Amino acid sequence: MPFLDPEDHLEQSLNLQQRLVKRPAATFFLRARGDSLAAARIHDGDLLVVDRSAEAVDGDIVVAAADGGFVIRQLRRGDAGWVLDSPGPGKPRLAVDPEAGVQLWGVVTASITEHGRR
Repeated sequence: MPFLDPEDHLEQSLNLQQRLVKRPAATFFLRARGDSLAAARIHDGDLLVVDRSAEAVDGDIVVAAADGGFVIRQLRRGDAGWVLDSPGPGKPRLAVDPEAGVQLWGVVTASITEHGRR
């Protein structure tokens, strides 16, 4: 197996804030809990970059206020309007309905998975 020299493959500098945060005033970070979004490659402990100013579209992973807390789900267009769906098992669909306390808070624009936490 050939040896790869890291010096040949690294960018001069990498600023994650600059690369992942397009609108700083509207962006926050959230830690994912649970594995219900593993099918969307979001795992327990991942750091999520959430943009409150991004317009959500069908299929986006979003953060929503629901039941007095926050949920991370996939936004889907249903027959009766927008719903929050979980690609994983065991999570009920939620209708996006601000009057019922379910409203979008932002779009997940990136996730960071740490490997080999030490």
